[in-house]
Amino acid sequence: MTAGAAPHGLGTPEFTIGVAEHTGLVRERQEDAHLVLEALGLVAVADGMGGHNAGEIASGLAVEALREHFERVATGTQPRGIGGLLNRLGGASQPAGALVDAIRAANRRVLGAARRDRRHRGMGTTLVVAWICDDRLYHANVGDSRLYLWREGKLRQLTRDHSLLNEYLELGLIGPDDVATFPHKNVIVRAVGLSPGVAVDVGEARTAPRDRFLLCSDGLTDLVDDVKIGSLLAVGRSPGETARALVARALDAGGIDNVTAVVVHIGRPPPDEFQAEE
Repeated sequence: MTAGAAPHGLGTPEFTIGVAEHTGLVRERQEDAHLVLEALGLVAVADGMGGHNAGEIASGLAVEALREHFERVATGTQPRGIGGLLNRLGGASQPAGALVDAIRAANRRVLGAARRDRRHRGMGTTLVVAWICDDRLYHANVGDSRLYLWREGKLRQLTRDHSLLNEYLELGLIGPDDVATFPHKNVIVRAVGLSPGVAVDVGEARTAPRDRFLLCSDGLTDLVDDVKIGSLLAVGRSPGETARALVARALDAGGIDNVTAVVVHIGRPPPDEFQAEE
């Protein structure tokens, strides 16, 4: 678990981050990848796809491209403030724009690797990224890895799934009762690394003390419903303990896929919540 405050401005809140991951009980390889840049308040989760180990390659390349895009900012000292950080990222005018630029860089990295090695043709990865800037959390995503906000007892999904299942639901072709038997639940319609012109969804949310944000792969959400996810985020555990509880719940439900959970807690939890991790 990490703790800190991103150096974007005087309004940036204190936060703590917890991470847990597991290969699952069926898969042989871990094709999820995650990124935590605590000094920047930036976190990401990627879920790779493709044969011949290509899924783990795609997700790994994507988060490495993000790291390279942002990490030089964490070590820079001047100019100060969010404007200076954005300038060092290439002049993007807004944090959301900087996230889009970073995901496009990841897309070029994965696409280029696939073109160089025929065994990796068609590989791709989902990607969800969150960045705490001053009193807001900016987010961007491609695919069906999700970002949730838990606030004052209510859970809200902030991202939209780019999946065939979600498109059928939005078009009214199927209803909620049909989800369990939908034959193409794992088909995603947008991913990093599949085409040069990747479309990226962006958004933002104002942060408040005691907020909890969850980034996760579908190895969690396919097996654990939103009611249970919300109840686990609500329990007074540290972010690390919460992330591990979420992963354990997915394993208890069958663990049929890789699972990754990253929990960001706004504000520092009471000291006694850290005892189990010391």
